[in-house]
Amino acid sequence: MDNPPIFARAVCAFDYGFPMDMLINGFKEQGKLAYAEMFASMLCGSMKESSGEMFDVDFLIPVPAGVSSLLRRGFNPAGEIARALASLTGIRLSRNWLFRDRHALPQKTMTLAQRRQSVEGLYRCDRRLPPVWVGLVDDVMTTGSTLNACAQALIDAGVQGVVALVVARTPQVWQNDGYVSRHTGSA
Repeated sequence: MDNPPIFARAVCAFDYGFPMDMLINGFKEQGKLAYAEMFASMLCGSMKESSGEMFDVDFLIPVPAGVSSLLRRGFNPAGEIARALASLTGIRLSRNWLFRDRHALPQKTMTLAQRRQSVEGLYRCDRRLPPVWVGLVDDVMTTGSTLNACAQALIDAGVQGVVALVVARTPQVWQNDGYVSRHTGSA
């Protein structure tokens, strides 16, 4: 496999497609924050199915949102899901271990190579972290580039390992360099 993920594995609640994509859009773009509880419950179920019991992660870490997204939405979707997941599971939540270092363009229309490049050095940890396992929480995983960049920053800071915990993942057909030309009409 070219560029294997930095995180140990990914657990997803469902594929990003109709009708669930509409719920995610309502959550992220219309501020339907109550959906975070539903998404966390679904993700918790997937975590249990994946391991036979609850995952042995010590902390939940949300993927940090960009400043422009925070200003536009008024909240971090990953942070809301992580908060709800921590409440359901009893796993400790840490919002101050991982930070976003700079502005980056939205990845919606980027190719895989562009996504990887756009997140290089985007996330940082400001201190040495304990050698624990963390669940890195995000709303949607398309290529895994964001999760990889976050996982790299966490591992470089000392965590033992990272499990990606995402509500939805895009179908494999979208995870390739042909995405831009096939789905947006541009090259």
